[in-house]
Amino acid sequence: MIFSREDAWTKKVSDFAFIEGMFRNLSEEEEFTFQLTNDRGEYIKCAGTMRRMMVEFTRNENGQSRRFILGVSKEDRSPTFLITPKHRIPLNQNEFLMIEDAAVCFEAFFAGRELPNAFNWRESDAPHKKNQQ
Repeated sequence: MIFSREDAWTKKVSDFAFIEGMFRNLSEEEEFTFQLTNDRGEYIKCAGTMRRMMVEFTRNENGQSRRFILGVSKEDRSPTFLITPKHRIPLNQNEFLMIEDAAVCFEAFFAGRELPNAFNWRESDAPHKKNQQ
């Protein structure tokens, strides 16, 4: 799998301990984007800060890449934005996650398992074509 950061730095990883270390070494207010991409071109990505972030992932089906935003089960699903100095990402209120949530989801994705069913999946409004490499 390929792990990448917002600054275009990438690394091929074969051990989840490296990714755990990347999450663990973040400072409380540091803004970041991490992405993990498998050999099928599917990815999981998180962006924001340790205490306020979004997590999205893709699944490839029939030549199309479907994108999903993860959330938690809360009554308030009203539309809002994740606003940081680098991002303005449209989300629903229940889609603000924390670093611990992202780490659990990245670990499942890395292991090739389904993401934990503690999270809701909302399909993004605009499916995009699979990136052919």
